[in-house]
Amino acid sequence: MALIRTSKLFRRLRRTTFFHDVLRPVYDRRLVRAWWAANRPSPPPHAIKLAAIQYLADRISARYLFETGSYLGDTVRALQGRFDLLISIELAESLAKPLQQEFSGDPSIRIVIGDSGVMLNKLLPKAKGPAVFWLDAHYSGG
Repeated sequence: MALIRTSKLFRRLRRTTFFHDVLRPVYDRRLVRAWWAANRPSPPPHAIKLAAIQYLADRISARYLFETGSYLGDTVRALQGRFDLLISIELAESLAKPLQQEFSGDPSIRIVIGDSGVMLNKLLPKAKGPAVFWLDAHYSGG
């Protein structure tokens, strides 16, 4: 399964609407059930992270999301249209460039290349109200 998840074909499939509308929900339910059955070990599945972001955003009526660590853009895709401005910061140019192209037509999404420790300070003035900060940057391999 790990080989499948890292293949170029899978990366391309992850960017399709079919994957996010049909396959991902089934896959996520399976992962969440397994996570609960295993007494919720760390780290939680992606669906739990998304639920946490949306819960926090609802609690404070957040219109802005700052994410560190875009990786393949799953969080951005899942939350597209949910915030007035969604800024995702990615250190690896090879991961950020395809996402910049993919979301270039959406003015509410910005994919920024750079060190989140530096870029967050520069981008903070973009939030004109309550914001959620999802600090998820970590080594992704490769």
